[in-house]
Parts: sequence; C-alpha cells; structure tokens
Amino acid sequence: MNATIGTVVFQVVASDPDDPTQPSGQLLYSIQETNADAKAFAIDPQTGIITTRQSLDRERKGAYTLVVCATDRGSPSQQATRIVTVSVDDVDDHKPHFARTLDDPPILMTTKEEVPIGTVIGKLEAVDEDIGENAAIDYAITAGNDFALVKLERTNDSKALIIAAARLDRESVSRLLLTIKCFKYDTTPKLNKSYNRLDPSEIQVLVKILDIDDHLPDFGSQNLTVGIRLNVPVDTVVATVRAVDKDPDALSIDYRIVNMSFESPIKSKSLLLLNNLTDVMVLDNVTGDLKIMKNLLHYADGIFRLVIRANNSQGADRYSDLMVEVVVVRERDLLRLALGGRARVGELRARLAALLQDHRLRLQLHDAPHSAFYDTAGPCFQFRKMDTGEALTPKAMKATIRKLGTEFQQILEEFEVRNITGCGATRAKHTPAQHALLGLAGALPLAALVATLVLCCMHSSAKRRGRSAGRVSAPPSRLYAEPLYST
Repeated sequence: MNATIGTVVFQVVASDPDDPTQPSGQLLYSIQETNADAKAFAIDPQTGIITTRQSLDRERKGAYTLVVCATDRGSPSQQATRIVTVSVDDVDDHKPHFARTLDDPPILMTTKEEVPIGTVIGKLEAVDEDIGENAAIDYAITAGNDFALVKLERTNDSKALIIAAARLDRESVSRLLLTIKCFKYDTTPKLNKSYNRLDPSEIQVLVKILDIDDHLPDFGSQNLTVGIRLNVPVDTVVATVRAVDKDPDALSIDYRIVNMSFESPIKSKSLLLLNNLTDVMVLDNVTGDLKIMKNLLHYADGIFRLVIRANNSQGADRYSDLMVEVVVVRERDLLRLALGGRARVGELRARLAALLQDHRLRLQLHDAPHSAFYDTAGPCFQFRKMDTGEALTPKAMKATIRKLGTEFQQILEEFEVRNITGCGATRAKHTPAQHALLGLAGALPLAALVATLVLCCMHSSAKRRGRSAGRVSAPPSRLYAEPLYST
C-alpha cells in the first residue's frame, strides 16, 4: 500500500517478570539500526507502536525486516530482541500498460493464409505493477478488425492470444493493422477508434498473412472456339491462351497440349488424318501462342479439339485445362454478328447457345484474338447439328434464325447486334471517279477492237477497188523483149 508518514504498522509487546514498579521491570522499545529497512520505521519506546517514517510503495519494496529490542531499566539492563517482518499490502494504484516507447513500430506477427479457425497467431502481454487480483488485465481490439478475421482471448495469467476467427485469404486481405487496448480486468474501458501513441495502454499489432499456393491457374473460361480460314499462312498465330494465378508469388505458368483430336464431316477422312496431328499445330509453352504449322487444305471443314493444360506447381493435381476447338472454315460458309463492341461476347454466346440447344443445334462462335478483320467487324458464327456435327449452310442458318422468331431477335437487340451479314470480307464501294476510270478502262479495248475492224474493212475495200481497176485496162501480156538495152 502507499502508506503515508506516521501510519501505524504494528505494536510489539514484551513482558518482564520483575516488579513493574521497579526499574528492572520497566521496558523500553527500540529498533536496531542494523540495516536500511530500519530507517523506514519508528517505534514508540513506551508503547511499542511501530509507525512509518517515510512513504511505502509496494512496487518499490514489498517487505521490510526489522530487529526490535525490548530493554529494561535495571542495572545491569536486560535485553531481548525479536525480528519483525513488515509486508506491504498492495493497493490497486497502477494502470495496465504496454512496455513500449512512443516511436516503437507495430509488433509484427505472421500467419499463413487458410489456417484453421482457432489457430493462435501470436501472444501479447501488458504490464501492471500491482499484484494478485489488482494485476489482472483484459484486452480489446479497438481498430483494424473490420471483417472480424481475428479475435482476442485472455489467458489466466493476463496475457492475450490473437486467434484466427474467420477464413484468412491472402488475395483478399494481405495484412491487418490492429489497435489493441489493455485495461483492468472486469472493467469497462473507454475505447478510442484511432490509435493514440501517447496512451501507453494502446499498442499496434501488424498481422501479415503469408501466401500459400492455394490457387490454380485460371483461364477465365473452360472453352475456347477459334475459327481459322482454310488458306491461313503457315506459322500464323491463330489464338493465344492465357491463364492467371492469383497468388502474388506464383511461379510462371507453363502451357502444354495434352490431347489433340480431329473430326471431319467425312468420317473416313477423320481416321486417315488422325495420326498426323502433332505437326499441324504447336503451342508456345511460355507465351501460350497457338500456331498453324501446316497447310490446312486437307482439313477443310473439320474441327481440331485440343486440351491445353496450364501448370505452375510441382503438385501432380495443381493444373487447369482449357478445351479449345479450332474450326477450319471457309468464310463464305459463315455468318457474322455486327456488334457494337466485343466486351459482352461471352455472355451473348451463352444466351444464344442456350436458345439453340432447345432446337438440337450447337453454336460455334469463332473467336479470333489476332485477326484484325474479326476484331473490327465482329465474330463469325456457325450452327451445327448436335446429332451429326454437320454444319448448316448460310441459307439454312438464316432460315433457322427466322424460325426462332422474336426470342432470337430480342437477344440480338439486348446485346446491340446491329446486323447479321456474311462473314467474308465485302468489297468497298467505288467512288464516281473510280467508276469513270473503270469505265474508261473497259471502253479502251472495245475502241481498239472497233478501230481494228474499221481498218480491216478499209484495207479490204482498197484491195477490191484495185482488182476492179486492173480488169478494165489490162496491160499487154509482155511489155518488153530481151534484151532491154542494145548498143
């Protein structure tokens, strides 16, 4: 306790069998000055009451040892001593606080993501110089735990455990900066929303959530359909597959073709070409570029089906697959959706595919990431029968669209499809000057032909006139005789 000067501590009482009316029976009390503890106390020599001579603070010194003497006034005097231990009782005169300075950084704790709920992340301890029940401390998180990802649990020895209270996902939350306040147990403290570094009862704890390889590479979709022209040049990139791993420390992704097949409308052709597929397409393992490496003349109207795998982990099951259909098409066999933009192509594909499925048809909407024509004009598409895989002609597709009626039209309007046209590139309209030049170019051969005919006619007419003149005045059969000259 914080005893003030003059506080009564104890009264010692000694007895003497001698006559109390005589000096030999009269006692005096004193404290031997044998140690520093004696300076803190005084004793009344007549009554033996011990009092304090200075303020006592249990946190500075919890116990004192005194040697108390009882001496009679006889001659010679007799003396007895007794050791008195003074224990200083505790009073609740200290507030809990953290052992930190004003400029100390937050306490750093780390934990891996996806740890089980209830996992202890770290331990925190405040200080209270009191003892016993007066030193009991409780804790509370006052800021930084908006999503209730962690909680505090008080231990019996007045420490605080920081425990995972919900799923910890490094990709959602990478760190928590907690403000924690300590206070007397079984009291209700005033809590500040913001951290006050001048308040020793508050401290900041930075919980860093460490990443684990808990995400697979993600292609964004499970299927990709690409339409390529029959005469596409060799070594052309027809598609680029790209997967993303959300783990921030993920390794680079490796791409591989794990399966490839080919289906032709002519079944015998499918079997014939099935064993010669590895040299038709190659995939760059780093960039994901899919290239055509062979002339596609023999693969016209067929479909290549590839399974492309993305992997960036040593785990045998840590991969994602993408199903890719590469359709070898003649552009004249396709129709095109004239879109206002390409942002909602995936959603449009899903809506149209669902509608066509009810009519036993499958939609092939050809993506072409590296085709300037498709990017500017819109994607081309084709309907195929589910049963046989047979592709519908443009005429049959238009008839099907008319048959689908308003339901199909409503989808087109919702996705701002301006028109449905042929997929082949259309010729640009000529200007009047170009029309004039083309007309002149076409007229020149005709003029040359007419001129040639006129000249031929004139030549023939001249020859006929010459023959007619010869028959009217025919010369003699022999005009000269040999010799022409004589001397």
